[in-house]
Amino acid sequence: MCEIAGCDYFKLTMEKENLYELFRKAAESYDAFPKFAKYRASDICNICISIIKQKLMEQAIVQKAPFIVFAFTAGQSPNPIINLSANFIQWSRNLFEKQLQKIGVDDTDERFLIKNEVIKNIGEIAPSILHPLCLWEYSEDTVLETVVGLGWKPPALNDSNSTNCTLNSFACYNHLEKYGFHPYAFDIAGLVRSGEMSREEGLEKLNQELSQPLIKESAEKLKIEIN
Repeated sequence: MCEIAGCDYFKLTMEKENLYELFRKAAESYDAFPKFAKYRASDICNICISIIKQKLMEQAIVQKAPFIVFAFTAGQSPNPIINLSANFIQWSRNLFEKQLQKIGVDDTDERFLIKNEVIKNIGEIAPSILHPLCLWEYSEDTVLETVVGLGWKPPALNDSNSTNCTLNSFACYNHLEKYGFHPYAFDIAGLVRSGEMSREEGLEKLNQELSQPLIKESAEKLKIEIN
C-alpha cells in the first residue's frame, strides 16, 4: 500500500530466532497478561502488538510525527483518540517490561521495548494515537473491496481472522487450549453490539475451523508439540 500510495516508509525487522523464542515463551506461558488483555487477544498477539506499539512510539518520537494510526476496530479499542505523555509512555514501557520478564525474557538490549533514552528526550509534545475505524462506519468487506480496488493484492492465506499473519491460527489454537475461549470473541462481540457485524456473521467467524496446515507450520517453527 505504501508503494501504491507513493509514500515513504520504515521497515522494522528483527532476528527471526529472537522472535521465535519470544513467541514460544508466550505460547508456553499462562496468565502472563491481565484478564482484560487476555479477553482481547491471545498471549502471542499481545506480545506482538506490544512490540509494534513500543517501536511505533519510539519512531514517532524520533521522527517528531504527531500521530500514530492503528486500524483497531470498536471491538478492540474503546477509545478512538489517546493523547500520550512521557509519563504514560514510561508507564506502558515498564508494564510491558514486566510482562516480558513474566514469560522469561529480559530485554536489557531494548530490542522489543521503547528505548529509555528516547523517552527522556521526548520534549514537550508527545504523539497521539488515533483509531479512526472506531469513529467511521466499519465493514471488513468494504475495506477489503476498497483496498483491492486501489491495487492491493491479498496474500493467499487461509485464515478467517487475518489476511497477513501466518502465526494467527496457531495463536488462536494456543489460546483456546489454555483458556477455553476464542481470542477474537471480545472483538467480534463489540462489532456485533455496535451494529457493524451481524450476530450470524460473528458466530460464523468464531466457529470457522482454524487452518490446520498453518497451525502445524507455526508449531514446527516454534518447536512446540501439539495434540
